[in-house]
Amino acid sequence: MVCEDKGMSGFYENYVKLMGNLIEPDRATPYKINYLKKIIKKDKVYKFISFEGDASLVRTKIETLKQGKIWFSFYKTLNDETEFYINYNAKKISQVTGRSTNSVHLLVNYLTEMYDVYSLTYEYQKSMWQDYVASGNGICIEYNVGDYDYLYPVEYLEKTGIDFEQMIISAITGKNLALAIFPWVIKNPVNITANMDSTKEKEVRMLYCPYDLAELNSGRVEMNIKERLHYKGIAKPYTDFKLSVSKIVIGNKCCYDTVKELEIFCEANGISYTYL
Repeated sequence: MVCEDKGMSGFYENYVKLMGNLIEPDRATPYKINYLKKIIKKDKVYKFISFEGDASLVRTKIETLKQGKIWFSFYKTLNDETEFYINYNAKKISQVTGRSTNSVHLLVNYLTEMYDVYSLTYEYQKSMWQDYVASGNGICIEYNVGDYDYLYPVEYLEKTGIDFEQMIISAITGKNLALAIFPWVIKNPVNITANMDSTKEKEVRMLYCPYDLAELNSGRVEMNIKERLHYKGIAKPYTDFKLSVSKIVIGNKCCYDTVKELEIFCEANGISYTYL
């Protein structure tokens, strides 16, 4: 088992088992899509965006929307310090696998550098305005899902119960691919950083690799390269991921100019909009 917590015998443990070796027919993807279609209603997912804080950041958020893009974040910029938390003993793993401790650290670091994250929720809840949109100073974007394969459900489990050491050993020895996906899609039930119940998020997320098209560091993954380059994330067209905007809900604490700008944008692009 990769985890002492019995809850880990859930979606992703089954998902990894179905991944098998890459020679077998793909059974994991149909399993994932079937699961997603059970939790996502009417092909709708939602993004809550706050307009509180630095004016230049708020302007970037609005311009990203107007450009038809979504923002994939480097995980270290997210509001939960335990994102991608991996507890392991490199010396122990080195003794088992014969790899140097430096190569173990390098493997884990490369993994943390690989993807950026775009978080969504599969359920529209009024409480999200309070927790994520400064009680109304922001928007909620409703997206239509065109291809479920881009989405990954988030599973909420105590990470202290996950045996990441065994997971790393299994990755090095080629026994399974759990390490390639678990750290990206498992979150602690409680966000201690923000003092919030993370399970209420009902999160699904998208992952994007900025190295595939050489958009970051000429496509070269290096130790701590994102931090060394002060990289925060990347904006990509949402149509690349088969998303379309079906509606925008404008918060009741947005300033007048922002409301008018959003109304003009929606009307020019045939997007429905309502008010909180």
